[in-house]
Amino acid sequence: RDLTRWKVRLGVYSRAYADYESYYQEFNVSSVLVNPNFDPVTFANDIALIWLDEKVNINDGVSPICVTRDMYTVGESCVVTGWGTTSVGGETMDKLQEVYKPILSQDQCLSDYPNLGFDKVSMLCAGYSAGGHDACLVCPFRSSIPFPLSTM
Repeated sequence: RDLTRWKVRLGVYSRAYADYESYYQEFNVSSVLVNPNFDPVTFANDIALIWLDEKVNINDGVSPICVTRDMYTVGESCVVTGWGTTSVGGETMDKLQEVYKPILSQDQCLSDYPNLGFDKVSMLCAGYSAGGHDACLVCPFRSSIPFPLSTM
């Protein structure tokens, strides 16, 4: 991977008009450390540390997050954001999208999707049994999917 071509953009809502957004910040990437246990087939341990070439300016549109296992409760909603497609094979989006998914129990996920590759240690499962909006690259036809869960 050629890190000289990588950019990190923070505080962005619209990919097309990022330069005009008041919270927009862009950085070069100086180093990346991918989790050595990352599995590109199941996406287990899908997390990396990225070092930027400058300090991030924390403001109303850019803030750090803290993710711990204690934050997740079965039945509560989690939010997934991104600029991905809204349909299988569709175009990527210009504006940041969000979808809320209820968190499912590990047992329900393993029972409903035994061949999905759900890892109880590094993932959480969220979705709707009856279908609905999804946020998944691995299984676009499933309505309940494992989301990567990072613990530090």
